[in-house]
Amino acid sequence: MTSIPDWDRLVPLDDAQVDVFLALEEVAVDPAFVFGLAPTDKNAAQQSQSSADQLLDDMEALALSKVAASPLPESHPLCVHARALVANVDACRALTGQLASTGTLLDTIESRFDSLQATHGVLRDATDRLMRDKGEVERIAREIETHLGHFAFLEDFAQWVNQSPLPLEPAETLAAPLARADECMAFMAANSHFTDAALYHARFRQCMTKAMTAVRNHVVGVVRGLARSPPDLLTAAGVSGSGSGGDVGSTSPKLDLQSILPSPSASSPAQQHRGADAVVSLMAVVQTAPWALTFRAACTAAGPIMRELTSRCVDHPEYHALRAECVNAYLTTRHQIVGPIVDALVHCLEVGMTDVVEQLSVGLPCLASLIDDEFALFDVLFSSAHRADAQPLIDFLVRPVDAFFRPRVAAETDLAVLAELSHTLAAAQGNNSGSDQHPLLADLLAEARRHLLERIQSQLAHTFGGPEVQRYHPSMLDSTAALLRYASHGLPAVLVQRLAHSAVLTELLPRLQSLSQSIPAPATLVAAAGQGKLSIQTASSPAVLSGDAAGLLDLQLSRVRELFRLATAVDEIPGIDAYITPHERLLANARADSVASSSSSSLLDSVLSLATGSSPASAPTRDADVDIRAAVHAALIRARDELVLDRVHATTQPLKRWLVRAAALGPNLIVDPAAAPWAALDATIRVAAEWRESTEPALRETAARIDAYLNDLPAAARAGVAVPVVDGIARVYRDYYVQVARIHGTAEAGMWEAAVMAPDACLAWLRQLVRA
Repeated sequence: MTSIPDWDRLVPLDDAQVDVFLALEEVAVDPAFVFGLAPTDKNAAQQSQSSADQLLDDMEALALSKVAASPLPESHPLCVHARALVANVDACRALTGQLASTGTLLDTIESRFDSLQATHGVLRDATDRLMRDKGEVERIAREIETHLGHFAFLEDFAQWVNQSPLPLEPAETLAAPLARADECMAFMAANSHFTDAALYHARFRQCMTKAMTAVRNHVVGVVRGLARSPPDLLTAAGVSGSGSGGDVGSTSPKLDLQSILPSPSASSPAQQHRGADAVVSLMAVVQTAPWALTFRAACTAAGPIMRELTSRCVDHPEYHALRAECVNAYLTTRHQIVGPIVDALVHCLEVGMTDVVEQLSVGLPCLASLIDDEFALFDVLFSSAHRADAQPLIDFLVRPVDAFFRPRVAAETDLAVLAELSHTLAAAQGNNSGSDQHPLLADLLAEARRHLLERIQSQLAHTFGGPEVQRYHPSMLDSTAALLRYASHGLPAVLVQRLAHSAVLTELLPRLQSLSQSIPAPATLVAAAGQGKLSIQTASSPAVLSGDAAGLLDLQLSRVRELFRLATAVDEIPGIDAYITPHERLLANARADSVASSSSSSLLDSVLSLATGSSPASAPTRDADVDIRAAVHAALIRARDELVLDRVHATTQPLKRWLVRAAALGPNLIVDPAAAPWAALDATIRVAAEWRESTEPALRETAARIDAYLNDLPAAARAGVAVPVVDGIARVYRDYYVQVARIHGTAEAGMWEAAVMAPDACLAWLRQLVRA
């Protein structure tokens, strides 16, 4: 094994040489820095190059110094290594030169790459401009081709128009060339600066006019081909005629109206109903006949063709004349077809029915059905936007029906019939059918309503007019209620409200409030009622009785009865208070002040006084919107309360007189038997016994008269009078009982409690007497 020579011992180095080797060792770790292969900038590259050169020089000098100073032979390893080091230094210098050449070549390549990149950007921009120019050229070429196509289409369109006959069916074959021609004409009009654009536009217009004329001829031909001789629907031959393309009468359903209609002398309901059956059969035949289906199919086929003409009338007014010819031909044809149908309908109504209400209720729906069918058929051919053009045909349909009903409405005098006629006409006007708002039917409705209003006003004037009818009579209420019911059924709400306001507030209520004689009871009075009078009167009674005038109770019950009937009649009339003018509201409020003033604080305050006076009864408080119902109900409440107050006052007068004396004793209730013998226990018990003895027949008679006057009315009417009377008497008796207990106290309770009824027992006794 070869041992490693110890160079430090064999060839010792001085300090300078040691520093050189240390520097060489340090730079050896970064060859790139030594040889300047990756400089960060130019200065660093120069420094690296100079450092490498210096290092090589130092290494070469070191090697030469070692070789030259060494006494060793050339074959000595140290000399060999020194020479190898010199050779390595030379190789490093050669490599440095090659690297420099390589760097120069890379710089050249980089500069040339930058030049190529700049050239590529210029070429790319030029290519983009060329592509854009190519797209614009292609667009211009297509536009020129399109423009030339507009001009070139004239020849094709002219050849198509000159065909004989012009192919119009199916509609798709017509729509495409016409739409293309419209596009071409719009182009010529928008580009009038082009050469011969105006000439081409005029030629296109000529061809379009020729095409529209062909459309007109086709539609008119189709419609006139559907015309047929008017069907004789009133003969046994039935419905017959010729449809489009031939006679369809042989397949038409046969309708013998003469066999269906009743004979003129028929009067039984079964015979009269045959008229309605004839109308139903007529409408069924009209809607399902083959000629009707043929007409609808022909209109459906011609509709798209006709719409080509209709759509161009907006931009070309000269085509309106062509369209008008089509409409006139259609209306003429429909006149020939529907005229006999309407005549047959009128004949069925006239011969088959005698009741004008039944005639109207059957005829109007049939007329509305015919009108709806005509509008629907017109829409198929001419579109719904031009329905106004079909109005002459609708007038033609309505005029015979209007002429049939107008004299019958004018000649009718029965209010129930007039109200039903007005209601039926108003219902026909308010629906969504084609007859809605038709002038003739609206005028017929106005005529029926005017006639009904005049008859109602005349009847009201006859009911309330004249000096002989200034006093109230029950027939006034019955007549007014019936007339208002007729009005609400056949007249507008405003007229009903005005009539009700005039009849109820102006006429009926004042007469009822000033009623001075009782009205005979509708039923026979019970035996307890005697001769029809009740002579329970007081010095303060508000009624003045003389001669054969009815008693106070009869008069009050008469007023309550009639006011209850009036309130019931008013409540049954719908919408009677929906509209009141300000002037009428002032009048209503003024009447409400006299009819329904504010009440006294309590019933006891009025019954404790010996005189009934003129204390107003309790009634609803008046507000700014007093209406007819409120006024009537307020009058009813006032009349009821007056009756109750009078009955309570008349039947409790002994108790009230005793209560007034007891109130004078003061809060201490000290009784001096010598000064107040009425307060003694015996006198007190005698007052209660006498009151009960006198009250029982009076209350039985009162109950009998209440039954006689109010028994035929709803139970609420009798209860509304009997129950307050019992409650008022029981309230006064309760006050009497309380005062007796305070005066005589518990010391004498055993003595007076056995003779004086308890308040609850008195209430039960009163209810049994009055049956409340």
